[in-house]
Amino acid sequence: MTYTEFKDEVLVKVKERYNEDYEISIQEFQKNNGTVLDGLIIRNSKFNISPTIYLNGYYAKLEDNVEFDTIFDTIVNVYETHKREYDIDIVDIMDFEKCKDKIIFKLVNYEQNAEMLKNIPHVRYLDLAIVFYLFCDSLEKEIEGIGTIQISDDWLERWKISKDELFEIAKENTPKILEYKADSLSDIIQRAMKRSDMLDDEIFEEIENIPPYIVLSNKSGVNGASVILYDNLLKSIAKAINFDLFIIPCSIHEVIIAPALESFMYNKGAALKDTIAVVNNNELAEVDVLSNNLYLYSLEKDAIEIY
Repeated sequence: MTYTEFKDEVLVKVKERYNEDYEISIQEFQKNNGTVLDGLIIRNSKFNISPTIYLNGYYAKLEDNVEFDTIFDTIVNVYETHKREYDIDIVDIMDFEKCKDKIIFKLVNYEQNAEMLKNIPHVRYLDLAIVFYLFCDSLEKEIEGIGTIQISDDWLERWKISKDELFEIAKENTPKILEYKADSLSDIIQRAMKRSDMLDDEIFEEIENIPPYIVLSNKSGVNGASVILYDNLLKSIAKAINFDLFIIPCSIHEVIIAPALESFMYNKGAALKDTIAVVNNNELAEVDVLSNNLYLYSLEKDAIEIY
């Protein structure tokens, strides 16, 4: 079954499953790094919101020999779990006073999102861009995501605020709404291996000898790389270990923080840069890639730079 045939079959079966009270369609959504995903919309016509179920990943399961009926049942279950039977007040979104406490930011790659950035407010940051969203706790989240609406240039005109004001508001809100989360890499590995019953004394000792890497994200685990912009977070870590910090961009969702040890700095961090490139090219979905660059946080300068 080709991907087009898969989408068509899903659409037919969903329309058979739900009656004429539902508006059902598959729409293309422009996502991070120019990636286009196909979103299944199943919306009760009585309400103006619905979850978006992206089909691309489900087709990958079909390619892994999962039965179509099993995949379809999963899609239906996801919809039934996440559907919400109420309206969102569009008028409220245009009211700055009702929105200002929910404005947040995230980080994306500047060059890979150049087309998208033409129409949205953003702040250039090294090889990245800071972009802005409205956090909607009353809006049903995208599956495996958080409920957000991207802020466009015309919103600022309606709100009568500048991009600089938007940035300052988001800098205050984001750490409150999406608190940072820090885990040691060795703890994460240990937990994963315990779940799979792979941890023995010899492996445990090897894990204990892993350098003190810290995995940073936010409490949702979505778009968590932006925590590197939180005031004083990197400074407090650098002060605690008395080292400058390497920032390894794992994805748009998380970063790894490592002390800038002499061994890592050899040949301008070539080993770490090679690792970043390999992971981005072979392990990550394109939509999740943040950057191929290695970053250095300087405690003396209290600033991040490309290393």
